[in-house]
Amino acid sequence: MNQKLSVLFVIKLNKKNQKGFCPLNVKITFNKKRKEFSSGLFANPTHWNAKKQVIHLKEPNAEYINAQILLIQQKINKVFLSLQLKSTDFTLDDIYDCYLGKVIKKEDTVVNYFRTYLIYLSKLIGKDIKEATYKKSETSICKNNNGFCPIISFLRYHKLLSKDYSYHPYRGPIPKT
Repeated sequence: MNQKLSVLFVIKLNKKNQKGFCPLNVKITFNKKRKEFSSGLFANPTHWNAKKQVIHLKEPNAEYINAQILLIQQKINKVFLSLQLKSTDFTLDDIYDCYLGKVIKKEDTVVNYFRTYLIYLSKLIGKDIKEATYKKSETSICKNNNGFCPIISFLRYHKLLSKDYSYHPYRGPIPKT
């Protein structure tokens, strides 16, 4: 999986304020999709070096702005690396949400809820239920010998799961490739 992240800082010349400073926007590109947002920094457009992505030291607060640019860049790269290490698929919006500090929620599906219910039932074996009752519940989510899975067939019947998905007994619905 070749995933490349690009972080650029773009000065918005059309949004000049009364002091003559322009806002610096951050442009993230990931998998040919772009997201642009404000960095909260302002700079003199004559002192901005677009190739080096820095402000010339002629500007009075150039060191501060350049340090902030580096911090933003490092934080986005850190988020990108942490999402790569999780080994799950992620999008540009996930990178942006993590950068802002939002928690990415895993999508809960019927199959996942049923799996947690099975874990709950397994703890009750011998106390409130017998093992046979647990086995009946377990076979409703797992494929049996003839390849029939009741929950998946139910979801497909009600058009909640398309036929483009196969089913893995532990990971749930998986898109067919």
